[in-house]
Amino acid sequence: TQASAPAAATTLLSLNAEGRSFRKPDLAVFSAGVTSQGKTAAAALAANSADMNRVMAALKAAGIADCDIQTSNLSINPVYRQQVVRKDGQLEETVPTIVAYQVNNQLTVRQRKLADYGKVLDTLVNAGANQVNGPSFELDDSDGALDEARTAAMGTARQRAELYAKAAGLKIKR
Repeated sequence: TQASAPAAATTLLSLNAEGRSFRKPDLAVFSAGVTSQGKTAAAALAANSADMNRVMAALKAAGIADCDIQTSNLSINPVYRQQVVRKDGQLEETVPTIVAYQVNNQLTVRQRKLADYGKVLDTLVNAGANQVNGPSFELDDSDGALDEARTAAMGTARQRAELYAKAAGLKIKR
């Protein structure tokens, strides 16, 4: 027969902690776009392209780099109107009829000069942008801030683990 030593009792302590980093944002991300309408899809797209070219030129003139402008949505949709169809003076049915087409073109813009944000919005609207959403303020390079927050979270988790272990009469091994 073989004798074996009893296995050491192991207690697992599992907990969550949060860490934060506070840094001043250096980037505003917003969307800007143009919605146009025309009798045909081609006419609506042509009108939208002309307006969007002016918006793009305005962004570039305001100092936004090409790499900070990205198309995020382009849609072409029919516009319907309910039309009553009559037969021999009697109401036959109501059917949807396409009366126009609507084109929506959206850009995502990353603006690095935050002090110019208001001026850029004015420039966009004057150039024909009829949709502007945002901004969300971000860090261009968030790795350092994320590492600070992770380190703070681990410190908090370690402190809590030691507190709970001490209260339970245990010791932290790792």
